[in-house]
Amino acid sequence: MRGEVEYCKKTSEKTAATTTDSKCTINPLYVSDSGEYWCGTAGGKRSNKINITVTAGSVVLESPAAPVMEGEAVTLSCRNKMTPSEFMADFYKYGVHIRNNSTGSMTIHKVSKSDEGLYKCSILGVGESPESWLPVTASHLEIYLILRTLLTIMLMALLLLLVGLVHCGTTGGTVTTTNLYSPTCNYNCHDTGNSADNDNE
Repeated sequence: MRGEVEYCKKTSEKTAATTTDSKCTINPLYVSDSGEYWCGTAGGKRSNKINITVTAGSVVLESPAAPVMEGEAVTLSCRNKMTPSEFMADFYKYGVHIRNNSTGSMTIHKVSKSDEGLYKCSILGVGESPESWLPVTASHLEIYLILRTLLTIMLMALLLLLVGLVHCGTTGGTVTTTNLYSPTCNYNCHDTGNSADNDNE
């Protein structure tokens, strides 16, 4: 997409950001610039949305802005902008304490969709970070299995319908497909007049 970027957007509002090739720069940056961002090209293509949180405080939770794929490892780091040293940090999801760590970081080794959500961290005596959204997306294998299952169901339904058509065609019936998984044959009875001849005899 290099050289094709036309604009950067925050949600649905066009920002005052400057664009050079495939980079979008917001300078100066304010707390009000926090939100979801995506970029688009002149051809109408759009990127995935990312969440950017800007804070005026000294505690920052560093987390991936782009979606993390299920099964991958992800690390959330609680950082004090005033000092780079390691320290004890507490981590929260939706405001509920989930873990603490003396190195200031938390690693989820095999992330799943249930790990998606709003996280924040706090440092005793310093403060807490704003909440940051951790996005998780389905793995390629899971998407493949879902598509394969749907395709198998569709092929089975089509096969049953074809079997019903062939069967009814050989027996002179017509197919009723009110239930695609169990098509039925309908037969029309015609009076050939033989019964009347038999009565006369």
